[in-house]
Amino acid sequence: MAEALQVAGNTPAGNFFGGPATFYTPCGNTQLISFNAETSTQVIYRTAGTLSKLFVLVANTGESVQAATVKIRKNGADGNMSVSIPADTSGIFEDNSNTDTVAAGDTLNYAVVLTGANIVPIRAINTLFAADTNTVVRHVAVGTQTVFFQLTLYAALAGPMDVLSSEPTFKFDVNTAGSLKNLYVYVLTNSRTDATTFKTRINGVTSTNLVISVPASSSGAFEDTSGSDTLAADDDVNYIIATGPAFGPQITWTIISTELETTNSKFHAIASKGNAGRTQNASLTKYYPLGGLIDFSGVEADFQIEANIAATITNLFVYCSAGTGTITLRKNGAATALTKAITGAGAFEDSTNSVSVVAGDLIDYEIVTTGAGSITTRVMGCMLENTAAPPAAATSFVIPRRINTLLRL
Repeated sequence: MAEALQVAGNTPAGNFFGGPATFYTPCGNTQLISFNAETSTQVIYRTAGTLSKLFVLVANTGESVQAATVKIRKNGADGNMSVSIPADTSGIFEDNSNTDTVAAGDTLNYAVVLTGANIVPIRAINTLFAADTNTVVRHVAVGTQTVFFQLTLYAALAGPMDVLSSEPTFKFDVNTAGSLKNLYVYVLTNSRTDATTFKTRINGVTSTNLVISVPASSSGAFEDTSGSDTLAADDDVNYIIATGPAFGPQITWTIISTELETTNSKFHAIASKGNAGRTQNASLTKYYPLGGLIDFSGVEADFQIEANIAATITNLFVYCSAGTGTITLRKNGAATALTKAITGAGAFEDSTNSVSVVAGDLIDYEIVTTGAGSITTRVMGCMLENTAAPPAAATSFVIPRRINTLLRL
C-alpha cells in the first residue's frame, strides 16, 4: 500500500461562480467542473482504501472572492474531510487531520459550497488515496459530451471530456508496468436505438478486456468490474467510444473513468486538452498545473500544489500539435533537472532525469516558448513514485494570502 496523489486541476471557466449554490466535481485525477447534479460527477471506487490530505488551491485574481467550503462526498453524503475558504482570500487550504475510509463500491466526489454570487477561483482540489493493496489512482475524464450519429471517438485517460475522431492527441505514455481495471461510465441521457461502446486503447489497439456496452435507451452508471488490461512500461493508453449506425437519437455522457494499479508504488498525474489544445504564443514563459485541465498562467502560484508525499518524479511527458520550446518540472519556484525540449508536433519525454520531492514541496510545470512559433499542448503528465511510508496526520490549517488590491495582468 502506497499513498498516491490524485490531482484534480483547473475548471473550464477558471472559477466556481453563480452561488449561493452547491456544485459537484469528481474525486480523482481529473479536471474540476461545476455540475449542479451530483450523480453526473460521482465515480464508483472498486478498490478499498483511505482518502487523506484534502488540499485546495485558490488563485489570487485580484477580484472579490466568495466564502466557500469544499467537502468530500461519499455515497451522496458529506464525508469527514472539509476545508473552509474565507471571503477575499487566496492560497492553500488543507484538512490534514481527518480521513475518509473507502469501501469497494463507494461513490466519491467533491462538493463546492458557495455562500454568494462572487467567484471562487479554485485551481486544484487534491487528495491522497492509499489503496488497501498496491498503489491505485482513479483517472477520470469528465464533461458533457453528446453524440447523435455513428462515430468512433477517442478521449484522454484523465482531464476534460474532449473527444475527436483522431487518436494521437489523447495518448498518454504510462512508463511503468501496471494494470487498468474497473472501467466506469456515467450516461446522463440516452435515446439511441442501438448500443454505444466504451473501451480502452493500448498502443493504438482496442482492448477486448475492458468493455462497457450501453444498451439502447439506457442511462445511469455502467461498469466493467471483471476485466483488466495488463500494461507494460511505455504503453500508450486512452479511451475509445463507438456509437451504432442510427442517425438522430442522441446519447449524452459525463464520465469515463478507470483505475490504474501498480505494485511498485508508482502512479501518474495527467493533464489534457485533447480537442483544441492550449496554445502559448512565442517568446513567453507560462506555468501549468500538474494534472487535470491544461491551462497556463503568468503567475506561478496559481498552479503550484503541494506534493503531500515524499516521492521521486520521472518521465515528464508532453504531446504537442505544434511549436518549439521547453517544458520543465518546477519545485519550490525553481527549475529542476526534469526537462524536455519541444521541437515541433509529436510526443516528447524526459525518460532520463528524476527529481526528489518531500511532502511540503510546491510543484508545477513551466513551458518557455522560443523563436517565432507558438506551442499547442494536448496531453502532459509525469510519473511519481512514493518513496516513504504515509506521513503522520497533522492539524488542519489554512495559509491565506489576502488578495492584492492591484489587478495583476
